[in-house]
Amino acid sequence: MLDGVREWLPALLALSAGSPFAGGEETGYASYRWQLMARWPSGGPPPIVGTAEGYRALVDGLLDTGVILDRGSLYLDARLSHHQSTVEVRVADVCPDVRVTVLLAVLVRALVETVAAHGSTVDGAAVRDRPLAGTTTLRAATWQASRAGLTGHLVHPATGRLAPAGRVMGDLVTFVRPALVETGDLALVEEGMGRVLRQGGEATRQREVLRRTGHLAAVVADVARLTVEGA
Repeated sequence: MLDGVREWLPALLALSAGSPFAGGEETGYASYRWQLMARWPSGGPPPIVGTAEGYRALVDGLLDTGVILDRGSLYLDARLSHHQSTVEVRVADVCPDVRVTVLLAVLVRALVETVAAHGSTVDGAAVRDRPLAGTTTLRAATWQASRAGLTGHLVHPATGRLAPAGRVMGDLVTFVRPALVETGDLALVEEGMGRVLRQGGEATRQREVLRRTGHLAAVVADVARLTVEGA
């Protein structure tokens, strides 16, 4: 499942990107949080592990180096839980809008269920025309998502080439559509995805508050208001 979901992780980051400021400055990134987290030696995109044994060997090897102190110190964008039989998708930024949080959670569930049930195909139709991306390529795709958010181009998992963010998001929904229909979440996702794409994402919203007010304190206050009160 980790190998199957990993190339959609940049899209999930772009969907949630909402940290364009750091140290009181505009960073030029939609999600500067990922830039910080990826600096950890155990952070960034997960490699292809192939099997459960391959994943355990990866973690055990990192523990043997002494660079990570325990299994909880593995900060990959997606990992296996070390205390539950679940996949943990950790790539997302923090979403002050609870509607985006729900949208992200529903998409993650549908993505994992789709890969678990169908692997690299859905209804018998191939969804890719190339081998799984290596870790370096996936890191570049995630960097691009961190930079562009929903307002630019993302690396499309099926082709490895840049495509408008809206197209990548649409193809993500198409990929997991059967799982969304099964759980009754399709309408929620279609409405939520349309709203977020029209807005341009949380990073765009925060930048607009700064443009309108001229003060980062107003951005912080607005994020706090959105967290507590909702839209």
